[in-house]
Amino acid sequence: MAFYQNRDQKHDFEDVDIKWQGNDNVLVDFYYLINETDDVGYRVRFKVVKNVSPSEWQIVPIK
Repeated sequence: MAFYQNRDQKHDFEDVDIKWQGNDNVLVDFYYLINETDDVGYRVRFKVVKNVSPSEWQIVPIK
């Protein structure tokens, strides 16, 4: 989890960014503002990676 200023990023009260980082992993950012009218919030980041089996994915939290 990381705190951030929302002035430059302009996220909604709750927002999600998804970025592919190759064929076998995805970076997912969840953004939450402290208040709907505030510009201070926090981000929770996860990496979703493909395991050995092509049908299995694992969620890895990132600090």
